[in-house]
Amino acid sequence: MNAISGTLLAAKKPKDLIANPLHPNDFLARWYAQGLAALLTLPQ
Repeated sequence: MNAISGTLLAAKKPKDLIANPLHPNDFLARWYAQGLAALLTLPQ
């Protein structure tokens, strides 16, 4: 998740990714969910 956050923060402003200092907004939450799904999906 840190790699995803770091990559996105390099391309976007923090205000574009967080709803408040503690919580991601919908955009960042989707990226986290996709990363987690990719980790939990078995390769075929």
